[in-house]
Amino acid sequence: MSNGVLWRYFVAVLFSITTSLGADYVDLGTHGDLYQIEEKDLFAEIKEGSLKIDRFKMVEELKNSAREHLIAKGTLPDCQKSADRYYEPKITLEHDINLPESGVVIRKGETFNPLEKALLPSYLFFLSSENKKHLALAKKIYSSVGSQVLFIVDRGGLMEMKPISEQAYKGDNGIYKALSIECVPTIIVQQGKKFLVREFGLDQKKDKQ
Repeated sequence: MSNGVLWRYFVAVLFSITTSLGADYVDLGTHGDLYQIEEKDLFAEIKEGSLKIDRFKMVEELKNSAREHLIAKGTLPDCQKSADRYYEPKITLEHDINLPESGVVIRKGETFNPLEKALLPSYLFFLSSENKKHLALAKKIYSSVGSQVLFIVDRGGLMEMKPISEQAYKGDNGIYKALSIECVPTIIVQQGKKFLVREFGLDQKKDKQ
């Protein structure tokens, strides 16, 4: 018997048992003393509780919570000067990784470069959305490469990025450490097995000639 047939058979038997129980029901009457139930009605309690809720306050708290979720509170400093550097990421595993589809096994303690097997599909641009110069540079980069760039916000709201791009996310220390991000604004792009890390010193004073 297949699982489907077995399941339907089980449901049919269960249904027949419950209906037969209902058919054989007999009113046995009332025996013993009766007492008035003194507890509050459940629905009355729910209604009473709902009247005590400050709906306006609750909505405002939900709005504030949503806004808070969309605000990054990072600590990266502004880049003091423009500079390019290369960074070769190295990861040391804390546990084994087994990839059944490819048969690849990477053992705990092994150190490897993820760029040897992976291709970063986009540019990553790190910035503070509180800084108008950062936003202007972000707009310029987006007009050049379009949806190929992902924006990572270290400080400020994600909503400030909406006029430029929907592809904006909050940064965190784990990302910064993994990608060697030390200040903002910074853009990275994969070049072979390394990252090109370009820092922009937007407030850097030019030397007089």
